[in-house]
Amino acid sequence: MRRYFFRVLSSFIIIISLVSITFGWSVDRSQVLTGLTWSILQEWHYRPRELDDQFSKDAFALYINSLDPDKRFFTKDDLEKLEKFERAIDNEVQEGKSRLTALSSWLLSQRIEEVQAMAGEILAEPFDYFIDEELELDADKRDYADDSRELRELWRKMLKYQTILTYLDLAAAGKEGKEEAVLLEVIDKEIEAQARERVARNIRRTLSRLLEDGQEEAFHRYLNAVTKSFDPHTTYFTPEKREDFDIEMRGTLEGIGALLQEDGEYIKVVEIIPGGAAWRQGELKPGDLILEVAQGKEEEVVDLYNMRVDEAVRYIRGKKGTEVRLTVKKPDGQIVTISIIRDIVVLEETYARQALLSPARAGGDAARRYGYIYLPSFYRDFANVNGRSAAADLRRILQQINGEGVDGVILDLRNNGGGSLDDALKIAGFFIDSGPLLQVKGREKTNVFWDPEKGTLYNGPLLVLVNTFTASGAEILAAALQDYDRAVIAGNRTFGKGSIQTILDLDHFLPLDLGGLKPLGSMKLTIQQFYRVTGEPIQYHGVVPDIILPDPYGYIEAGERTLKHALPEERLTALDYPKWDAPVDLRVIQGKSNERVAANRSFQEIVAYVEKVNKDRQETRQSLHLAKFYRQQQARREELNRFEETQAGTEILLEVSLLKDDTALPEEKLKEWRDEIQKDVIIGEAVQILDDMLTLVSGE
Repeated sequence: MRRYFFRVLSSFIIIISLVSITFGWSVDRSQVLTGLTWSILQEWHYRPRELDDQFSKDAFALYINSLDPDKRFFTKDDLEKLEKFERAIDNEVQEGKSRLTALSSWLLSQRIEEVQAMAGEILAEPFDYFIDEELELDADKRDYADDSRELRELWRKMLKYQTILTYLDLAAAGKEGKEEAVLLEVIDKEIEAQARERVARNIRRTLSRLLEDGQEEAFHRYLNAVTKSFDPHTTYFTPEKREDFDIEMRGTLEGIGALLQEDGEYIKVVEIIPGGAAWRQGELKPGDLILEVAQGKEEEVVDLYNMRVDEAVRYIRGKKGTEVRLTVKKPDGQIVTISIIRDIVVLEETYARQALLSPARAGGDAARRYGYIYLPSFYRDFANVNGRSAAADLRRILQQINGEGVDGVILDLRNNGGGSLDDALKIAGFFIDSGPLLQVKGREKTNVFWDPEKGTLYNGPLLVLVNTFTASGAEILAAALQDYDRAVIAGNRTFGKGSIQTILDLDHFLPLDLGGLKPLGSMKLTIQQFYRVTGEPIQYHGVVPDIILPDPYGYIEAGERTLKHALPEERLTALDYPKWDAPVDLRVIQGKSNERVAANRSFQEIVAYVEKVNKDRQETRQSLHLAKFYRQQQARREELNRFEETQAGTEILLEVSLLKDDTALPEEKLKEWRDEIQKDVIIGEAVQILDDMLTLVSGE
């Protein structure tokens, strides 16, 4: 297949090259990119699509949403003009043309210029902050504006919203003990003018940047609409975005150590790189939206709204030891400022760590000791055969834990986003004797991956912790141990990313005479899917734990199942494999765990907090009356503060002994880690589940 794939692509490029030479036609970069993208998608994507009207409709919807995700520019009249292309993108791709991008780019530019004029007029005078009116924050609940009059009214409310936010920030920073009534019922005219000026400055910059994007950026969005109509992980990278992607994935730059992406008109935190400055600081989380950034305490705040991610990271990156201040919107709606001191990403903190645990409260068997293994990723130095790897570290840790004579092991895969597939499979093999671990299906055949090493390194009771951000290779490991009845899985349903991508440098497909078109960029392409040994998919479904535990981040809408055009559910034939010969009665330990969770104050506070946040998220209409606005924001802030205070005050649940390891973590970091384990209610429940497992096996 691979040879055929390259033959087809080569034929495509040769035809373009010959036409250019023979007829003297200039070859447009967009034509080459469109044709090359479609050829790759058709010949190598795991699940190719027909070039038909349904494809056109899907790509059109993705494209329009990428241009105006919050319905802030286009009117219904604009959409009517664009909708003639809704069923024509298939023809545009075949012809190598992009008339849709030309028209949409022109219409968008016209509306942006119109909004520029509107915004200047609106912000020239103070708002009335004491009338009852609301702004619908959820664009899915709003329709496009009928005309320019409706568009102006929408922008008046949005600019008022931004001005109130800025005014409250400025007033709070300078109030110095003034009573709340003064802040909310009497407008400080000087601060109000400063707030409007700051909003005006930020909006001018934002709209100017959008105008600078022009048709080239619209074309890149168009290509991504084409690729993402196949699946959400197939993506076109411009050369700049490929460089950013590589840097962030390596985590070797000077900065905060966070993987970011554009989410509509916002910058969204996708992943916190373990070991980086943001990871160590602890407040920035996946799902956070970064609204503003400032350098140190004196620099002007820069609004990231509607900014491209490549420019946003230039503000966020910086030299080691310098401070960056991020204004962040949490998934629960709270807006906070996070200060991070930039640093080199410390890879030591990405390595596996281990500890010995024993119960410190009534209800646990104090005579028992358990090994605890924290594994944040399946790391491996691919450039160095003698470099450190997750599998080698786990081998050493298990040997060490065995030497301590532990009664059971907890393997913590929470927030483990995957990594080296080879290491994930090797680690699974440490806990089972032999057998198949995984099925990988491509377009033409299905391969079975087996335990690479006969025998086990640990054969005692095993509990695996997972959560929503357990993904990819970590899901493979958890699924294999669950299918073999080798471990009890506890936590929350995992992410459900069961697909494999490869990255192609598009320049490699260009002949010499078209070298002037370089660099074309790259494509991240989905080529395979994972399946469990049972034939069940990991894709979309994830791994459902045997025991569900309340999760503080349970309100976050995350996972493959939330993404548009996620690959559909499929099943394969189950494989023959030997199950573990000492399974436990899950119904008994599930019942005991459920009883404890229902009686545990910390768990019930988690449940109540998640329910409250989910309820608040349904209320998407924001009051624009100053006092009501403040109280809405303050209520959310106080709710979060109460929850964090009660969780921080959790009693010590476990006695934790740190074992010697090969990491170079400073002593204070190890102490912080030990303190976190001692009060982690989920790890505390994991120990009690292991107690139940041992009691059942021993017949006590």
